[in-house]
Amino acid sequence: MAPEFNSSTTIAEGERYTINGLNIWAYLWHDTREQVVVSGQNLCVPIYEIKKDDIAVRFAAIEQSNNVWIIYHKY
Repeated sequence: MAPEFNSSTTIAEGERYTINGLNIWAYLWHDTREQVVVSGQNLCVPIYEIKKDDIAVRFAAIEQSNNVWIIYHKY
């Protein structure tokens, strides 16, 4: 996994999850058209960005199964 993303969690869709104070489900995800490769899994995960005022948060997310997501971000 790229050094930009060194933390991950598995959550249900809509379950409150905040990065830098922003709940990722409360904002429109902008697809950056970039991907991160998860080492050891041959998995390319899309990178998204959400914004509120002058705060921008980038994270990678992939749906693992029906409404269950793996979120990767920098801590």
